[in-house]
Amino acid sequence: MNWLPLKSVRIENYKAIVDSGRLEFSPFTLLIGNNGSGKSSLIEALDALRSLGTETTDDAFVGPRAIEHVVNKAKKLGRVSESQDIARPSERLRFSGAGRLFSNDHLHGIGGGRDIPRDGIAFSFQTELATVRQGESLLITKEQLTSSSGKLERDSTGLIEITDRGEKTPSDARAISLTDSMLRFELGSYFTYWQILGLVPEHMGLPVPRRTALRSKTLLRDGSNVAEILNLLAHDNRDIFDSIVDTMRHILGYAERMDPRQDLGAIRNRFIELDEREFTVPGWMLSTGTLRIIALLIALRWPKSPTVICIEEIENGLDPRTLSLLLDEIKFRTESKKIQVIATTHSPYLLDQIELEQVMIVHRDDGQPKFLKPSNSEHVKAFVSRFDPGKLYTMGVLDKAVEELLG
Repeated sequence: MNWLPLKSVRIENYKAIVDSGRLEFSPFTLLIGNNGSGKSSLIEALDALRSLGTETTDDAFVGPRAIEHVVNKAKKLGRVSESQDIARPSERLRFSGAGRLFSNDHLHGIGGGRDIPRDGIAFSFQTELATVRQGESLLITKEQLTSSSGKLERDSTGLIEITDRGEKTPSDARAISLTDSMLRFELGSYFTYWQILGLVPEHMGLPVPRRTALRSKTLLRDGSNVAEILNLLAHDNRDIFDSIVDTMRHILGYAERMDPRQDLGAIRNRFIELDEREFTVPGWMLSTGTLRIIALLIALRWPKSPTVICIEEIENGLDPRTLSLLLDEIKFRTESKKIQVIATTHSPYLLDQIELEQVMIVHRDDGQPKFLKPSNSEHVKAFVSRFDPGKLYTMGVLDKAVEELLG
């Protein structure tokens, strides 16, 4: 598993999560659990981490993700002191983890410009954020980034100290804004190609005004820029575009052509269009499953790799045949070390198609999400040779595993 872009992560004090513990990911990880167990909290925390690597904290924590909504409220907020109106260390947001880099344009302060081995270089990171003035704003208080090339440490004033292969280089020390993560400057390219997908077909099918400069060169979380991205692929990566069209013909059977179209009005909207014999079907009349599988194929076949894709409710709207095709695609991409996938599901059918080691159960214990690997359960080992994970799920064997793992 040395190729994984994201090997592990630990989340503290984000939404329902007080402390996730160190979560180890596989090339394809499926999160299962009851509604409200905390699966979405983990996916949203990974989205927040991605945003810290690409935006300022002001942009990363806005709207529904504003700090007053996402800081865990299990504890009563307390301040360091009356003079320092900042959250206590025990109540600060923390993101930490480990992964692997495959491009020498990722690291700048430690290793920028150096040749990176073919199998990449391992790195680890820690970021801590504290609320100020009872949650009105958010500041980065501490960060660390380590690789075989060296280490960067940032203090609460924003000063970054660089240690290059064991030797401190104070001449390279620099300060950045307290609302800018060091991850953004050192790992911006790495996080740019993460994809967090909570696809909303109602947004995906509607016409979207054409943009001369794309805001994003990957799919937006709701998939609303799917026509723009298809248009980009049609012009810059025609082979990938044609492969998606061919797959859609195979899935639908009746589809003869699929294109990102642009009307000729003043606004010049872009939208998906599909031909069925003599009829032309616009995107807003396509089914939920059709729109979702188009977006998922784009994400999986995107030319930049390896990267991380997080998918909420991966099976939504897909018939068993299409879901099986999607799973084959994921297996091919992950086994070819092209991509890493983390997804949530409620589908026993989908669980039956994977190995138990790829399953992570999310379970609420005393109000807090716990993340458990059923493959570590002695109780499950008595059944695993005879039953697939989906059957273990419906039989209640995984519930017994949860009881055992929680002690």
